[in-house]
Amino acid sequence: MSAVIELPREQVDSSPSGLLAMAVQRGADPVQLGQLLDLKERYDREEARKAYAEAMTAVQNGAPVIAKDALNKQTASHYAKLEAINAGLVPVYTRHGLSLSFSQGEAEKPEHIRIQCQITHKLGHTENRYVDLPLDMTGIAGTVNKTAIHATGSTYSYGRRYLTCMIFNVS
Repeated sequence: MSAVIELPREQVDSSPSGLLAMAVQRGADPVQLGQLLDLKERYDREEARKAYAEAMTAVQNGAPVIAKDALNKQTASHYAKLEAINAGLVPVYTRHGLSLSFSQGEAEKPEHIRIQCQITHKLGHTENRYVDLPLDMTGIAGTVNKTAIHATGSTYSYGRRYLTCMIFNVS
C-alpha cells in the first residue's frame, strides 16, 4: 500500500531529475522509471542544445577581429595563419564551454581530403561540420611544388583554418 505524501509546493522539484528521484523514493515500477528516465534524457539533451546555441552566439558576439598576419607571395594576398586564428578564438570559445576536435574523414571526390570538426559543448551537445578540399599539390602556375606529405599537411592546415572560421562566422 502506498500513501500519498503532500509536500508544500516550494519543496517539490518538478524537474525531470526531481520527478525521477521522487519516483524511486516512492517505489515506482520499472516501466514508470523507464519513462521518467527517457523524459530526463530528452530534457537534458534539449538543455545541452540550448546551451550550445547560447555559447555559439556568445562566441560570435565576442570573437575578436583576426589579423591577416601572413603574406602569400604567389598571389600577393594576406591571410591569417592557423596560429593567429587559434590565438584569437580558442580563449573565447573555451570560455563559453565549447571545444573543437579535428579529424580526417572519407572525401567523396578523388584527390580530396575531408577535414572534419566535432564541436562539443561542456553539457554534451555535439555538432559535426566538414569541408572537402583538393590536395594542395601545386602552386599558382599549376606546377607540382610539394611532396604528397607536404601537400597533405598543407591541406590539413587550410581545412582547419577555413572550417574554424566557418564555424564561428569569422571573415
